[in-house]
Amino acid sequence: MADDRLALTVGLGAVLFVVVGIVQLLFDTARDVWAPSAVALVTALVLAAECLMLWRRRTVIDRFRAPVLVTMTAVVVGINPLVYIAFTGIAYPAIGTLLVIVALGALVPYRWIAVILIALVNVASAGFAVGFGTDVPLGSVVLQLVKADVLAVIIALTWRRTESRLHRANDLITELAITDDLTGLLNRRGIGERGHVALDNALIESRPLVVGSIDVDGLKQVNDSHGHAAGDQVIEATGAALRWLLDADQLAARIGGDEFVVVLVADSESRLRDLQARVVESVGSLSQPVSIGWAVPRVGETITLTGLLSESDRNMLDEKRRRRHPQLDSTID
Repeated sequence: MADDRLALTVGLGAVLFVVVGIVQLLFDTARDVWAPSAVALVTALVLAAECLMLWRRRTVIDRFRAPVLVTMTAVVVGINPLVYIAFTGIAYPAIGTLLVIVALGALVPYRWIAVILIALVNVASAGFAVGFGTDVPLGSVVLQLVKADVLAVIIALTWRRTESRLHRANDLITELAITDDLTGLLNRRGIGERGHVALDNALIESRPLVVGSIDVDGLKQVNDSHGHAAGDQVIEATGAALRWLLDADQLAARIGGDEFVVVLVADSESRLRDLQARVVESVGSLSQPVSIGWAVPRVGETITLTGLLSESDRNMLDEKRRRRHPQLDSTID
């Protein structure tokens, strides 16, 4: 959506420069106005090409190409009023130059690129004012440039502050979207997003990983006997027992009413076993018993988070049945 708005903004800029070029050529009575008009139309073509690139091939503009593209666009736009002054000899009032300075401060997101370009526009404008002469003192020209510079700085600082607040708000919204309200652990969406990343990284780095499914036994009886508030307290206590995993760069989530999931990654098998033992110890100390099932990736098999979650869930259900009916195990034995 943000890319669509950017493409639309650049496209509107292209239309604006087409209008400027045509109107300037038809109605501006200054000498040699054809040159700045031609530059305005070329600028429109450049912006139209960028609009098409943003709309159709967004992946082309990565974090390495973006500064180059922004700088080229700013230079093309910024040269327009300077070409006008150079060919018409009208250095004051340089409204176009002042607008370009403000636009550079507002639209160029790279601070030092914006500063350098604004400084170059200032120097060029003052130089043209000296070379071509104006009806006002040079000090008045410089004062107008300084006013534009100050306005550009104010707009840039305001935009940076607004952008920072938007980033923080987006981060907060993202965090809330993947967080379980009752426990503070990840929710189903959160474990889906971060679990896939953890699994992929573990496979790439050849690090051992295990997925665990945890189910609180007898939660329905707690709710029926003592009310849902008591059941919520059991859920909160289980979440608190697993929250240390998040601080240890591990993953823990509540994916349903009484269902929890952990994804553990370690540098060695022994460290992974230690993490598993600590999880068992943490939930084993709760007042309400739990059932746990584990699943580990197997060499030669297709490994997916969904598959590991399904396997750990089956193992957890087997564990729950054994806990409820221990005589079945003895019968089988």
